Amino acid sequence: MSIDIKKLVLDALKPREISIAELSKAICKIDGVENVSINVVETDIKTETIRMIIQGNSICYEEVAKVLSENSTALKSVDEIAVSKKITPKLA
Repeated sequence: MSIDIKKLVLDALKPREISIAELSKAICKIDGVENVSINVVETDIKTETIRMIIQGNSICYEEVAKVLSENSTALKSVDEIAVSKKITPKLA
């Protein structure tokens, strides 16, 4: 049996120098990620608060966190998560 993450909704803080297009492409390159949607919620002089929706077949949370860190983006919270269970049939 395996449990796969299918959807993550994240609240994050990123520098304004990094575009949401650049960040979304970097996240979409992660194995298991199929769709990334980013909305800018709030803008300050140097930062933007963003809400990200990441969808896919088998999202690796640790890889997402790594890509955010590599792009100087701080994860503030996980606001929603959807997972599914895959049961592997036993061979007799």
